Amino acid sequence: MEELSFAEYLRKEMGLDDYQISKMQELLASFEQTEDMSAATDGVEICPKCGTAHPKVVRSGFAGSGKQMFRCASFGRRFTYDSGRLTWYSHQNADQWKTLMLDTFSGQSLRSTSGRIGVNVETAFNMRHRLMCVLEKVLDDEVLSGKVELDETYVDSSRKGVGCGRDAGFGTVVQKVKRGLSRQKVCILSAVDKDGNAFARAYNCGTPSQDNAMELACHLADDSSVTTDDTVAYERLLESNGCFHRVCQDCRDHKAEVNLNRISSFHSMIKDFYRGYRGVATKYINRYAAVFSFIWKFRKLKDGDLHGKIKAMVDKSGFAIRTGVVQTYRLFTPQDIEWVVAS
Repeated sequence: MEELSFAEYLRKEMGLDDYQISKMQELLASFEQTEDMSAATDGVEICPKCGTAHPKVVRSGFAGSGKQMFRCASFGRRFTYDSGRLTWYSHQNADQWKTLMLDTFSGQSLRSTSGRIGVNVETAFNMRHRLMCVLEKVLDDEVLSGKVELDETYVDSSRKGVGCGRDAGFGTVVQKVKRGLSRQKVCILSAVDKDGNAFARAYNCGTPSQDNAMELACHLADDSSVTTDDTVAYERLLESNGCFHRVCQDCRDHKAEVNLNRISSFHSMIKDFYRGYRGVATKYINRYAAVFSFIWKFRKLKDGDLHGKIKAMVDKSGFAIRTGVVQTYRLFTPQDIEWVVAS
């Protein structure tokens, strides 16, 4: 027997009309919001407005967006139930944010996501980048340990969203190229461990230097067993962290005792998503690198469990960013990228 949706069940089995069904759905949505509010305000350790420890809070009207507000009894400051969280200053409901999260992790386009949640593309862009900024912030504290594989991958630099010559006349925009690996390639340093954790971030274009590799020092536990392809850029990093260094002699020998299979699979996943997006703007590359890291970490979860993990991680971070600054927050701007207008 075919399973009926909730609305079809109310219509066919209970005989409710469209108006009654809509009211029932609104009532259930309000119950879900009440549960979110209770979870957000129970055991509040610090008031997000006045900083009072363990404040007593009471309901205090609604914000212009329709969200329930609470008042801190200590100094009378008011705040919404999601103050300081991802959905802060957002008019979209929980279902829209859930769809956006799942679409982001499945590689859906912004146009597709905007149609599914009923907003324009610009709003979907701001929602996705607010989420990615939080994920990038969470990744700042990621530390890999045990058996770690370390390697770099490259993606094409892109000015997606910026027309050629728009900011310097109408000529064709080209890039200066030096000897060696092309500066049009963005280098993404990445690492994965045996427990399924991953870290990826871009620090430069072209060949990585030892200074670039040292940026990974805080993300690599001391005394880890690290496998690389013997790139000299990682020598100082591994020595400073006291890591046991294993070298993969032939990256094509996947059955060898010492191999880079995990990191190669991670890189393949990055390339697949990058192709699906038709490239991403280089200035936002580290936001997408954070998404790739968490996609790898949660790759075995189903949609329901995946959304729960993302939401719990985002809420726990205690970090939120407003739409007004999302386009300028922590942009990737390496000094060796020099865009010029062709003569």
